[in-house]
Amino acid sequence: MAGLCEGGNKPPGSLKANRGISGIRSMEDHRPKKATLHKRRKPNQRKKQLKKPRDNEHLADTLESYDDKYGASVQLNIPPTTVHTVLHKRLRLRAYKLQLHQMITPNDKLERKRFAETMLDKVDDDDTFLTRVCFSDEATFHTVTANTYLDMLQLYAVPQLPDGAIFQQDGAPPHFANMVRTFLDEQFPARWIGRGSPYITWPARSPDLTPPDFFLWGFVKDQVYRTPVLDLADLQERIYAAVNNVTPQMLHNTWVEVEYRLDISRATNGSHVEVYGT
Repeated sequence: MAGLCEGGNKPPGSLKANRGISGIRSMEDHRPKKATLHKRRKPNQRKKQLKKPRDNEHLADTLESYDDKYGASVQLNIPPTTVHTVLHKRLRLRAYKLQLHQMITPNDKLERKRFAETMLDKVDDDDTFLTRVCFSDEATFHTVTANTYLDMLQLYAVPQLPDGAIFQQDGAPPHFANMVRTFLDEQFPARWIGRGSPYITWPARSPDLTPPDFFLWGFVKDQVYRTPVLDLADLQERIYAAVNNVTPQMLHNTWVEVEYRLDISRATNGSHVEVYGT
């Protein structure tokens, strides 16, 4: 006979039993036992806290000598996951994402060399030529169409340019729209550089020749994203502050580098230009 224990799921053998006179099994104690409820232990729901390294700077210095986090974990005797978490959450470092340059075709090189020769000839004829060129580019978080680009030119960019300025733009599809080129012909007669320009044609796949690409965007993003951005208003304020941190000396050095890059492009028959600081 199976015994049922109200106080819990105890096996029948735990009930004390003996043989009666008639051979009938009897219980020593027929009194009902008080039921007891056992609370189940909840699993430890506390979030595991990251053990902060004694010296985060030492961790960063150590990681510089390794190609990946696994070598650093061996050196520091900590798990690779901890190294990854410290890098992201403590030091706020992110992996560098390799960006490949657009493939330059042989025809592109010819166009780039021709462009460099034309620009340098202009510099030889007029020492102030490069200082009058206004290089343009966009870094946005939404799609730019011909209409929005034209509105930006009419309402914001062109009214701020001084008289005699030479406007430059790359060959992006919105820039090549008929309405945009017509507007530039009216505002900058024989004074704008770009795709389809009757003045100077901008070569395709040449971001290495424009200051916004090889200097400005990198400088601004380094200032803006140094710490996490709180909201849109904070992002706008940081962008304004970063642009205001560009000094006249920095601009002068950048325009000197433009001429240097043009000279390299001419000497290398239109090859891509990459200048490394010392």
